[in-house]
Amino acid sequence: MRSALALLAGLGALLALLRAPRTDPRPDLVLVVIDTLRKDHLPCYGYATDTTPFLTRLASRGVVFDNAYTSAPWTAPATASLVTGLYPFQHGVVTGRLAVKKLKEQGAPVKLNRIPAAAETLAEALRRAGYETWAVTQNANITKELGFDQGFEHFHSKSPSRDAESITHTLLSLRDRIRGGRPDFVYLHYMDVHAPNLGRPPLFDPSLTGRAREIAAYDSELRYLDSHLERAFAAFGWQQGALTIITSDHGEEFYEHGLHGHARTLYAEVLNVPLMVSAPGRFAPARVIERVSHVDVLPTLRQLTGLPPAPGDAGLSLVPLLTGAARRLPPRALYADLWHATHSERKRYLAGTIEGDWKLVDGDPAGPMLFHLDRDPFDLRNRHAAYPEVAARLRESFHRAEARLPRFAPEFEDTLQDAALNEELRALGYVN
Repeated sequence: MRSALALLAGLGALLALLRAPRTDPRPDLVLVVIDTLRKDHLPCYGYATDTTPFLTRLASRGVVFDNAYTSAPWTAPATASLVTGLYPFQHGVVTGRLAVKKLKEQGAPVKLNRIPAAAETLAEALRRAGYETWAVTQNANITKELGFDQGFEHFHSKSPSRDAESITHTLLSLRDRIRGGRPDFVYLHYMDVHAPNLGRPPLFDPSLTGRAREIAAYDSELRYLDSHLERAFAAFGWQQGALTIITSDHGEEFYEHGLHGHARTLYAEVLNVPLMVSAPGRFAPARVIERVSHVDVLPTLRQLTGLPPAPGDAGLSLVPLLTGAARRLPPRALYADLWHATHSERKRYLAGTIEGDWKLVDGDPAGPMLFHLDRDPFDLRNRHAAYPEVAARLRESFHRAEARLPRFAPEFEDTLQDAALNEELRALGYVN
């Protein structure tokens, strides 16, 4: 038996060596989503602590967007927007695991809101363009049940643990298969900086207490994750030739407005996300101040891979900004929202509009909030009373977008939620 296994292993290695050589000159595409990552905890955005030595080097060779926004303050709707180029009110993914209000008994059926099959995803578009598509994810919302496997030929969403070591292990086990004849699109979704944070050396000081301890633990997880990113990129040579996009699904609140966590507000600490694009030899290092959104990623990759624009895209291609052909995009508004949803009811709680230098948040029980983004980047001073006409203009912009942009009917998937998944969701704060 042992000799037979050795023979099979040898044949597998030989087949890997005999795979068709790469004939497509287009670069591999790597999309890295670091769950719950605040951009202001990265040195390339001015953070004083050296949380990400590898990402800092990668950013120094790429294009860094100073004003990028997610479309929702929690994973399922935010990532659905990233991969579909649609806002949450278009793709309809507003429930996910967060809608489960109580732990279900083992084996209880649960209806999960999923990406509509008719909405083309990033993986579907790139597969159509000739890419082989891979995903390694760790978030309990980024699953087949919620439709995130659409377009992926290889979708790995069950990890033995929720740290970067698990993704590294999976990637290395797939190395010979990923480096095949076609260019690859690889989507990685890391969970290390999502609470609860363990606190790892060298950045964590166990003597700290309160908010300082939480932030130190958060930063220490980010340093740990960064080391594994460096290891993965070195194993595949991505930093030499791949087109890499680094972002997060949303940020995290550390009591700036009295709250902790995410999925409760549309403040800067959860909506402002990092966005870095690195493509050695293709895009010169640059900083971009134009306000952009996750919904722009799919149109951008369509253009970069030779696909035509899709008429239903809510976003715009960022290629002119990446190449330096333009410093600005056509004037437009960007949107975000937050829903309270159960299996029987879907109701918007907060609606956000960003246009020019202004940001409006409607729906808060305390009343509308209007912030001047350049003068008040952390959303600390509500200017609604002084500029009601600005708020009215932004509010009307949101209503026009809802009426103008194509929308998909919500789709649901019956699934089973077992005790192990319930425990994972409770640890992440997704259920009570």
